[in-house]
Amino acid sequence: TRSAGQRSTGVGKIDDLVAGLEVATEAGLWRLAAQPASAAGPELRRLLIGSEGRFGVITEATLRLRPLPEREDGVAVLLPGWAAGVDVCRALLQGGVPVETMRLADPEETRFGMTLAALSPLAARASRVLFGLRRYRNGCLLLLGWAGDTQGMTLTEQIAARLWRAAGGFALGRAGWRRWRADRFRHPYLRDELLAAGWGVDTLETAAPWSGLEAVYAAVREALARAAAALGMRAVVGCHLSHAYRDGASLYFTFLWPLARGREIAQWSALKSAATDALLAAGGTLSHHHGVGSIHAPYLEREVGRTGVAALAALARALDPHAVLNPGVLLPRTTNHEPRTTGGGQG
Repeated sequence: TRSAGQRSTGVGKIDDLVAGLEVATEAGLWRLAAQPASAAGPELRRLLIGSEGRFGVITEATLRLRPLPEREDGVAVLLPGWAAGVDVCRALLQGGVPVETMRLADPEETRFGMTLAALSPLAARASRVLFGLRRYRNGCLLLLGWAGDTQGMTLTEQIAARLWRAAGGFALGRAGWRRWRADRFRHPYLRDELLAAGWGVDTLETAAPWSGLEAVYAAVREALARAAAALGMRAVVGCHLSHAYRDGASLYFTFLWPLARGREIAQWSALKSAATDALLAAGGTLSHHHGVGSIHAPYLEREVGRTGVAALAALARALDPHAVLNPGVLLPRTTNHEPRTTGGGQG
């Protein structure tokens, strides 16, 4: 998939880093030599990277590398609200400030994260006092990371500090950033503990222009709340902004709900469908980096149009005429290249 890591704001997504590919297809081996850039028709490397195994099996990839930075560090900043935090993120990107990592949690995700943080007694007391202030009652935690030489990082932080202070932000120091960086790969395993405790957990992500970000954020939260209410329950929804660009950013939602025995899949399906319909209607993309898979495939036409789906299906027929490569993924089963007799994986 066209995936993105947590440092994508600085280093780019995987499709920015792939220079060349070798792909095994039913029609034969297809090699696209590594090039810095090319105007020889559409960019086929990106097309193959985003095909999710539907057009072929990548057997070799040439990646763009860069030297390891001399230093890496970051800072945690508390902003007085979601809108103020989004404005700071937008100003950083459009001002060309070289940020490697950017992660703005909304009030719900900020509060949830604080309950998980292993704070010292002194830090815990200071946190309660800070969040008790009227200004930070709906505070949002912004994590900013940078890399490079000491002089460049110092200058970057000074520029960023002017922006967050102008928005009423309060720097919490480096400890919060370093703790998140050390624990970030442990967080997904909380899902198993929550499931064992009777809570369903899922995530979804999208992207939108800066001008449309608030509408997508509000629409998804409202859709999940309505869908949960229709099921006779309440869902807990958190969100963070990450993977930012000059013209927009990704929104990553996490939602939790109390599981009803025997109705778990129906609950999840109702919540997931409501959120996906809402983000598309509000102008968000179907996925920023998770991809399409089989779950999102029925929604693909709403983003790329009927012509787009037909073009992808035509390419699949040319490269995989018997539909044996990852069937059921990317292309909806209603296309004439997806025989209903073939099985499909989960996306």
